[in-house]
Amino acid sequence: MRTEYATGTLMKESIPLERLGYGIANWNRAEAQSKMMQLYSEFQDRIELIISNNDDMALGVIDAYDKIAISKDNRPLIYGIDGTKVGLRAVEQGNLRATVYNDGRGQAKSTLSTGFFSLLPGKKQKEKKAEFEKNHSTTLFEGDEKKIMQNFFGRRGKGF
Repeated sequence: MRTEYATGTLMKESIPLERLGYGIANWNRAEAQSKMMQLYSEFQDRIELIISNNDDMALGVIDAYDKIAISKDNRPLIYGIDGTKVGLRAVEQGNLRATVYNDGRGQAKSTLSTGFFSLLPGKKQKEKKAEFEKNHSTTLFEGDEKKIMQNFFGRRGKGF
């Protein structure tokens, strides 16, 4: 689902996109490295963008590029998802273009609330759902990644 959403969003924004390949790495860094080695042998410098469905797989892609000795400047744009500490470090080091924070607690709260609302009778269900939606929203942000990372980890001015 993450892949379809990401690629669908790019296409909706009229960004030209051609999917050269696709690999399943089971959320695993080593498997992602292996898959990337295979994809690189087939497509080499035609690869311009890699969207990994979690940070570990994105780091596996970076490991593959390290192993085949492709400099950072000659690599495609590599993105991860989850906003893990190692993913954010990779962004800080310039290896990973970006990572998207995956709010597990917020998702769990939304899921449980939705399940709870479905158990309520008709009118009460609509009222509680409207109240929940009024008080919860999804926000996107952009800006100084280093400052965002420092605020996220509560380490203002310190390295990771």
